[in-house]
Amino acid sequence: MKIGPIEIPPAGERRTGTFTFASDQGLAKYEWPYIAIAGLRSGPTVLITAGIHAAEYTGIEAAIRIGRATSPDAVRGTILIIPLLNRPGFYERSIYVNPEDGDNLNRLFPGTPRITSLPRSSPNATTR
Repeated sequence: MKIGPIEIPPAGERRTGTFTFASDQGLAKYEWPYIAIAGLRSGPTVLITAGIHAAEYTGIEAAIRIGRATSPDAVRGTILIIPLLNRPGFYERSIYVNPEDGDNLNRLFPGTPRITSLPRSSPNATTR
């Protein structure tokens, strides 16, 4: 099973890696880290994101810790964690805005696929 570009592991397993939106020219140059946890039993899918504001390190660390500490045996359904949503801002040390377009991702949800790069990642993260 895939959620957007992310391959979800088989039931009872955890997978970590990076993904990109290869079909989107503005987003294809970036890679986002993820943690996917598939429970042994079927159920809902939960998306956990952090790092919308790139300097909010506690949320990023909390998302990573949740991903490491959660046993697939204890999960019903799927947990998908993207601990660093504003990847360009994090690496460019731009605290609140994406340096690519100057926008604050927190003000752009649910986003639209027809505008600049980071706002496009908003609907990509929640619909793909």
